[in-house]
Amino acid sequence: MIMNKFRGFTWLLAFVFVLLLLGACTSKETVVPTPTLSPPTATPSPIPPTATFTPAPTRTPAPTARPLAKSEEEVGRYQNDLIGISLEYPPTWEILYEEDQGTYQISITNPDAEIVLYVFSTTVTEDEDIDYLFDIFTTYLVETIGIESFEWEIYGEIFTIPDGVDALQAIGSGSAPELEGNFYLEVIGAQRGNRIFWINMIGTGEAMDENHQIIEAFRQNLTIYSPRPYGVDRDNAIFFSASEPETLDPAKWEGSADSIIGDLYSGLVQLDTDLQPIPDLAERWEVSSDGKVYTFHLRKDVLFHNGKPFTAQDVIFSWNRAVNPDTESNTAATYLGDIEGVSEVIDGEATEISGLRILDEYTVEVTLDAPKAYFLSKLSYPTSWIVDSYTVNEIEEHPNGTGPFKLVKHDENEVIILARNANYHRNFVQLEYIVYLLYPGYSIRLYEAGDIDSTGIDEDLQERANDPDDPLYGTLYSGTGLCTHYFAFDTSKPPFDDFLVRKAFALAIDKERYNDVVHEGKGVVAQGLYPPGLPGHNADVTSLEYDPDEAMEALNASSYQDPVDLPDIVLTTSGAGTDLSAADALVIQMWEQALDVEIDVEQIDYDSFTDRLYEGEHGQIVSFGWCADYPDPENFADVLFHTGSKQNISNYSNPELDALLEQARSEMDLAKRMALYGQIEQRIVDEIPALFISHSRAYYYVFKSYVQGYVHTPIGVAQSMNLWIERED
Repeated sequence: MIMNKFRGFTWLLAFVFVLLLLGACTSKETVVPTPTLSPPTATPSPIPPTATFTPAPTRTPAPTARPLAKSEEEVGRYQNDLIGISLEYPPTWEILYEEDQGTYQISITNPDAEIVLYVFSTTVTEDEDIDYLFDIFTTYLVETIGIESFEWEIYGEIFTIPDGVDALQAIGSGSAPELEGNFYLEVIGAQRGNRIFWINMIGTGEAMDENHQIIEAFRQNLTIYSPRPYGVDRDNAIFFSASEPETLDPAKWEGSADSIIGDLYSGLVQLDTDLQPIPDLAERWEVSSDGKVYTFHLRKDVLFHNGKPFTAQDVIFSWNRAVNPDTESNTAATYLGDIEGVSEVIDGEATEISGLRILDEYTVEVTLDAPKAYFLSKLSYPTSWIVDSYTVNEIEEHPNGTGPFKLVKHDENEVIILARNANYHRNFVQLEYIVYLLYPGYSIRLYEAGDIDSTGIDEDLQERANDPDDPLYGTLYSGTGLCTHYFAFDTSKPPFDDFLVRKAFALAIDKERYNDVVHEGKGVVAQGLYPPGLPGHNADVTSLEYDPDEAMEALNASSYQDPVDLPDIVLTTSGAGTDLSAADALVIQMWEQALDVEIDVEQIDYDSFTDRLYEGEHGQIVSFGWCADYPDPENFADVLFHTGSKQNISNYSNPELDALLEQARSEMDLAKRMALYGQIEQRIVDEIPALFISHSRAYYYVFKSYVQGYVHTPIGVAQSMNLWIERED
């Protein structure tokens, strides 16, 4: 493991040593208190929704964000603001540097090639730190160079880098084959967050003595600091840890409506922090008496990031594009499918949505196939957000939205920088920049080092987060999400086309044991589909209880009768290699022990997981989870179990259930509608197209205390435009 981490280093170190022996010269080559854990209960919208005449707030123009600093080479100085290191060296010395997926190597050689200053930096895992790696690295270094009779004169002493970072230092000497005199080696190992910096000084003893002032200046001018890529001023910016987004196209987005997608784009409506629809690009709307026709009056002061005015035509283009099969959106049918004519476009029978009509430049009429209580909430999901028809072909490289921030820099797998949109239509955006550090590693370390401004934490770290003297200190939030984890049984494939097989597999799972092992007894055991806090949740829904004897009886009573007669069974989950979650492993173990079956595992990498599932490329069992995108049971029952829904990975089809789902969609009476969803949930539980095993457990996260304006919500909603930095003097 450690050897792999240093593989690139070995090559360059060997190269450096050859330089020393040959005397060659290297040519230059040119990153509060804890609220209650009670799950908030969202209020579903009545039908028809009350006509909304909320006036649009007056926009206060914001100053344009200052330009990013250009990365320019400077003779005699190496500076990398992405990882946070700078060093100075004599202008006559030669520098060679190399970068490869987060690993950085810098070699600086004096004119006589008798001294090499070598810097190597890479990220480490959660279980590794400088104390653990220092002995490994120094031993490996001495062995690789081949120094004989080597002795450390100083080893493991604290060396304070001028900016206050404590490092470990080792200085030693010995002899090397074919090299006259002593061979000098100095190692300085420093850590900031997840990044380790190795600073090595290698050369002949004579050369080091002659250049001791230069070497000392090198030590004193070395600085390691919080990343500030492209010179971003951290005093008015928020830094987050993130992964490389799969897409920057809202029509293809499959995550929540916060984070980068909510920074770049806007829709006609948005969910507020109470999870209620509020005006965004639409300043108001009216709803017809039958609840089917929505007339949206658009704001007239909205500009795309490139300055192009927003009009009704942009709504029509964006929605037609989202449902066009060529766009390959997995979410268009789910979030726009209530509009008349959408299904025809998706099926290739039409090119435009018949239920859309432009009344004038700033008014759009939308006709639904039936009244839908949740329609406005659905429009808060990114699928319907607005894109610019003139620049859409460059959407991944140069997204042009109307959101509160605009993309100014995207270095793949390294950093994304967003600058505030000075012309944002809703309010003054106080943050100048949002910076997403991509794949930077263990987020708690980054937070403790001050490199990022928010991180999730474990429950047992709450006390530290509330301690002002602890580096984990900040404003602590906790809550529960509106999520359900389940194992989907593909009812279109043997053996799960047999109800009794599904029953046997459900009876074989001990959910309480699952909770104890996977969630340390702190999870929420699921009996049904809807998570606590979601309208329609029923704590009294009844499901099969764990009974391994009855499970085997059900299997024996099935059309297969005996476990040996079952076809090969494959469970599909996300991951790679040996990265099988404890949750999946435990459930597989329960099935194999109770039913005497064998389950094969198919892992699909996270980036293509949902695409593969929605294309039907999965085993008979799928480990899956669903979180609410809007607070309505339709978002679970209809999306996941209606016949033909792309997210119905169980391939479950029941005409009676479909009829109930379609009735519930347009039921005018709220109480009757919730009662229908209660019937629907119980029917799904009884038919066992899936085994619902757990709901979201309490989770905890912390923001730096200087970040103001954030409000916890059980569903991710865009709110970066409401944040600001307020530091104590």
